[in-house]
Amino acid sequence: MENMLKIFGADSKERVESTIEELQVGKGVLLIDNEDRENGGELMNDNGTISRFSQIVVFALKHDLMALSIEAITQYRQMHTSDNLLKENILQ
Repeated sequence: MENMLKIFGADSKERVESTIEELQVGKGVLLIDNEDRENGGELMNDNGTISRFSQIVVFALKHDLMALSIEAITQYRQMHTSDNLLKENILQ
């Protein structure tokens, strides 16, 4: 994940400083958890509050993004995973 984040800054210090600048001009930011943990994300508003689900849905619609729960993905994978797919490493 660290390599993916480099587009937002060369290192953690630079990314935090850039994030502060974005918040100061009224932009929100996406906070993501370490991939060794939950690997989840939250939208943080410029006033320091964290977006609720309804706000995330509005954001997704505004930016033409899909929004779904981890639970939905898990249920889908459980329903559609067969022994053959697992053996072929198509789904991980």
